[in-house]
Amino acid sequence: MLLLRLAARDLLAVNARRRLVSHLAARWVHFQRGESSDGERSAWARSLVSLAEDLVAAGRGNVEMIVECSPTVAATEGVAKNHGQIDVVLVGRHPMEGTLSVQLVELKQWSSVTRVEAATADLVYVPGEEKPFLHPALQLGEYHALFTGPTGPLNGLQFECGGFAYLHNATEESVRPLLSLDAPTGPYARLYTSDTRASLLNDLRCHFTDEDEFSAAEYILHRMNLRNTPLLHAMVKSSGEDTVFTLRGRQKKVADDVLEASELILDAPDREALVPRPQRAVFLVTGGAGTGKSAIGLQLRADLEAAGRTVKYASGSRAFNAVPKLADWVVVREELRHGRRGSAAGRV
Repeated sequence: MLLLRLAARDLLAVNARRRLVSHLAARWVHFQRGESSDGERSAWARSLVSLAEDLVAAGRGNVEMIVECSPTVAATEGVAKNHGQIDVVLVGRHPMEGTLSVQLVELKQWSSVTRVEAATADLVYVPGEEKPFLHPALQLGEYHALFTGPTGPLNGLQFECGGFAYLHNATEESVRPLLSLDAPTGPYARLYTSDTRASLLNDLRCHFTDEDEFSAAEYILHRMNLRNTPLLHAMVKSSGEDTVFTLRGRQKKVADDVLEASELILDAPDREALVPRPQRAVFLVTGGAGTGKSAIGLQLRADLEAAGRTVKYASGSRAFNAVPKLADWVVVREELRHGRRGSAAGRV
């Protein structure tokens, strides 16, 4: 599994065009994980972006971010279920040694931690959560063993590998239990919060060079038989002008027709419902290969989400993974008090 691989500066560029979360959500569905939860989407929109912004602030926007990938070269379904996917792997070159430099990252949106089990120092209790979590350093320890072990993608390479947990919503005081004397230790056990951001930026500079070189992340992913999607490469190259994401002619008319139909079928999302009533609209865009269905779908999703609507994007296209097929879907679902259940279709 791989959601994406991008340099930090490119991730921010895609996010600025409001296409980061929708791409990640589509990849999530592709790997048969169902619809992404609000928590997952929030983590992508906030935690990933926060880390990318810190890399850029440290002058390390060239460092590549591998987002949610399985930790071993021969990652079977059992491995994925037992160990999950690591949030982020940062890949670049060491500024002094010139060797491969890798940092494993666990991103947490926790704002505080109430306690850690004193007996084992492995279970973390977070306000508002019923079940405890594994200490982030222990999570990273497992990933470190998998990445550097006999079946790991770093096996046989010369590298520096460490890791850290980043709690960008917390302060050091609010997560003090994580930093107790019996907390896990190791090269992967560092922890940063909002008030230790300066230390994080300094450490990023110590671990990575600011020079652009060949893609070390691409080499690692090649060893894991993983790759980015063609659609993601197109998004990175897009500057918003004269690209596959600039809708023209029939493409723009189809998108405008869908937006107009959504206004007629669905009430304004910010209007209170006197009588709550489930309402949804389904818009189907069809056309031949290369006619811009994915571009239309992504633009519609961005526009509809910007208007405050909840949007589900489903695609029969494999533009998120390989060769395009013939249909993209945009599904808009709303809880509204009035309106007709309807659909609209456009052909490119």
